[in-house]
Amino acid sequence: MFYFLNSNVKFLRKQANMTQPELAKKLNVSTSTVAHFECGCFKSSLEILDKLREVFNIPLDDLIYKDLSKL
Repeated sequence: MFYFLNSNVKFLRKQANMTQPELAKKLNVSTSTVAHFECGCFKSSLEILDKLREVFNIPLDDLIYKDLSKL
């Protein structure tokens, strides 16, 4: 369902020179939640999707449906 969401979050986090704990703090979740999310083992809530969109300043459609590592 979320085609590139997990890989895009990892890609954007690394592009921002951000660690998983730093992203977790911004999202108000645990570091293990970020790790599980990036590997696709955790399904995100709308609240977390909205926070990710804010943190990375990117449209939600791009975050989900575009392979940002290829742009």
